[in-house]
Amino acid sequence: MPTRKHVKQALKKTTTKVAYDYLFKNLKSPDWIEALEAENVFQSPPQVLEIDGTLQASFWEPSKYLARMASFSPEKVLSAIKKIPATNNPRIHEDFINAALAMPPEYAKELQKKAIQSLDNPYQLLLPSKVAELVVYFLKVHLNDEAIQICKNLLDIQPSEKKYQIYKHRFLNDWEFNEKIKEISFHLENYEVKNNFVKLLCRKLKKCMEYEISNREINGFKDYSCSWRQTIANPNNDINGDVRDVLINWIVETYESLLNQKPESINEIVRHLLSQQFPIFSRIALYLSEKNLNHQDVIRTLLLNNQLAESNDAWHEYAVLLKNSYSALSQNDKKLVLDFIYNVTFFSSNEEEYQEKNKRRRYRFLYLISEFLEGDDKVNFDSMRKEYGEIDNPTFLIYMTGVRTGFSSPIKPSDFDKKSIEEIADYLNNWIPSSNNPFGESIEGLAGVLQNSVANRYMEYIPALEKLHLTKCIYLRSIIYGLEKSATETNNFDWLSILNFLIWATSDNKNLEPANNDDIDAGISGIRDAACRLLEKSFALKSNEPSLEYKELIWAVIQNCLTDSDPDIDREKRLDAEDKDYSQLAINSTRSMALACGIQYGLWVMRKVNIPKEKSSLRDYLGLFDSLNEHLNIKFEKSKAVHSMYGRWLPWLHLLDKDWTYKHIQLIFPHDKNQADFLNAAWSAYLLCQPYDEIFDLIKAEYLYAVQLLNYSQEEPKQIETQLLDHVVIFFLRGKINFNDELMITLFNKNNINIIKHLIDFAGRATPEKFKTQAIQLWEFVLAKCEQLTEYSPLEEFGWWVQLEFIDDEWILDQIIIVLSKNKIINHVRGVMNRLISSADTYPQKVARIFQLIVENRIKEHGFFMWRDGAEILIPILLKTEAKEETVTIVRKLGALGFTEFGQFLTQDAR
Repeated sequence: MPTRKHVKQALKKTTTKVAYDYLFKNLKSPDWIEALEAENVFQSPPQVLEIDGTLQASFWEPSKYLARMASFSPEKVLSAIKKIPATNNPRIHEDFINAALAMPPEYAKELQKKAIQSLDNPYQLLLPSKVAELVVYFLKVHLNDEAIQICKNLLDIQPSEKKYQIYKHRFLNDWEFNEKIKEISFHLENYEVKNNFVKLLCRKLKKCMEYEISNREINGFKDYSCSWRQTIANPNNDINGDVRDVLINWIVETYESLLNQKPESINEIVRHLLSQQFPIFSRIALYLSEKNLNHQDVIRTLLLNNQLAESNDAWHEYAVLLKNSYSALSQNDKKLVLDFIYNVTFFSSNEEEYQEKNKRRRYRFLYLISEFLEGDDKVNFDSMRKEYGEIDNPTFLIYMTGVRTGFSSPIKPSDFDKKSIEEIADYLNNWIPSSNNPFGESIEGLAGVLQNSVANRYMEYIPALEKLHLTKCIYLRSIIYGLEKSATETNNFDWLSILNFLIWATSDNKNLEPANNDDIDAGISGIRDAACRLLEKSFALKSNEPSLEYKELIWAVIQNCLTDSDPDIDREKRLDAEDKDYSQLAINSTRSMALACGIQYGLWVMRKVNIPKEKSSLRDYLGLFDSLNEHLNIKFEKSKAVHSMYGRWLPWLHLLDKDWTYKHIQLIFPHDKNQADFLNAAWSAYLLCQPYDEIFDLIKAEYLYAVQLLNYSQEEPKQIETQLLDHVVIFFLRGKINFNDELMITLFNKNNINIIKHLIDFAGRATPEKFKTQAIQLWEFVLAKCEQLTEYSPLEEFGWWVQLEFIDDEWILDQIIIVLSKNKIINHVRGVMNRLISSADTYPQKVARIFQLIVENRIKEHGFFMWRDGAEILIPILLKTEAKEETVTIVRKLGALGFTEFGQFLTQDAR
């Protein structure tokens, strides 16, 4: 058992940060915790440094050690964590969460408050995502109340400081916000927990609306949701910067789940939603009620609600409910509804214009239920129809011509799901839209119903797929999308039936019909895109992946997709001439996706057969490499987008077959000037990968050729150029190349100031501690190069190096003096000032000299205000050191230049 004496001896030997970290990384037992506590090791967690908008949140090995020990001795770790002083370092909070995740529930729940408090930390990084993991863990072990309490803070909505954004959440983006809610929702087991969670989501949506309304000064029952959320029925899964849609989607989905468990809860749910002050909640209530038409008391209450009937925002869902529920109402309720329609007033003015508007609006109500009207009501409606004509889209009051507000289906999902598979096939093959109205009942709307039906009833659909050899491409694509959605929700997929269906669907079938005005090739391309997506997902499944015995069928599907006509040359020609982003086109075109799918197929086979990478070769993967050879031949494959896939997947091609990759490098990166676009396509896609040492050894000559072609003379260089230079810096830091290599000689012989500037900038931002020596060598070489060229502007990027805490203060200060003496400018001045403040006690003379240069060089420039706050901290420190005289001189110069406020420090010093 380690004692305090052992700890003291160990700590005494850790004279450097490297040694200190090494000690904690190699502690394997929790027995050290108490002795370390006694020596106050856990009492000094590092805080975050914020330098000109860049955070320095360092890792702390003591907290990482505690996280590792949590599963071995949760009681000791919990005790130690509770005693650690407050810190704003999110990495340390992440370690606390990791510790909780490793503890048994009875200990983990003790860290609930710490997790909640951590979310109020000004610096977050990936902390919210980590806290979401803890919520899921709590739900798994039935700590439901604790999980919901954390969610109150985790999913909070706050006002945004950005001019173009009203509110914000804690996550990096809306996609992550959506994904974390999805993970949490998946683990909500019982009715009560789901109900508490969905009410929490309602509160968050309400906050969004409160910020929105406050910002727009809206009064009354309106929120303009009819313009930003056309319909509740069609979830907005294409998130584009609006958290409202994410919340609405999950509120609806969770309430639907609650109603499946407990249909009678519709009354309680509707009451709760109607109690909220914004129309968006009432719209959700109307939508849910339309899905539960058996509860006529609820339907009647909603239809007779003046506020809902008169609201422009709530009209669509109100109209849909009226249209679909009226025929099922009792005769007495029908009379109540008709009386209500005849008497509801939208415009209270008696002016003729407004009376006419009231009449037109009333006609819209009656139009929705016209087929059920009788007697005088029918006569009255027919008269109005002659006067006002047909209404193209009666359930929408406001929509923009040319902008689709959501596809409409000719059949309700509930009625669709009552049909057998044979009836569904017959219905899909024979239903024809009654008009060309883009907002009316459409094939697209019907396809959406089909997709959801397949996802929900996959156990019925999969054995019957051979009965669904439909004639329209859009329906086949919807079937495949539905299968993709259900792939992760079952452990019982019949892949033989699915693969046989995919082979048929992706083959050149001339009997297929496009939807509307789509051409036949585009329709087949959509089917093949969907097939590739499904296969890619299947390769990643852990419990539901296809058996290896089906690899020939899988390859047959991929081969079909590789014959697709998309992308064609005309599509590629439409790319911007200055920035031909073929890699972006590749991920949105069929043949490129199929090629990527083929490579992933190879990796799947490699994993399933357990082929060692040293023994992997093309013979293991059926026709994969035959296809790779074929599409690498630019006489056969003229698409640069497809060619870019060879660059994007180069590291994995090398994994599958080293010899093949080595022999084809010249084809992947052609040097023929007539093939320059193919070369750029491969490079731009390859540079999206992280730099691999083994791949660098393979294509070092290609890096040299790319550097030889490098221009980098524009003020805003192309992304491919900056990424290439980033790779060069990384490989230099790793020791893969040095200054004597032809690549580096060629690069520096260009004497390109912009190139040199980028090298320094990137090295300052990206150098890890273990490459400290190489980084300093790079700087010294650049410094000598600037002397040779008598051009010192690249040196200004050294300001980013001050964040490299592992480089000695004295060396950093000396370089700053050189930069300001040679160039008179240094970027990231606020970061420089922070480094000066932390070094002032140790190197006061050097710090004072730098401060003097900053004042002399930048005092007349706007940049002065970037270091002014730091100066107010630095001056009092320097006045207490041996650099006092120099500091007094600087302060007096500031006063002479008009900045008299700094004189207070001299007055205080005199006292």
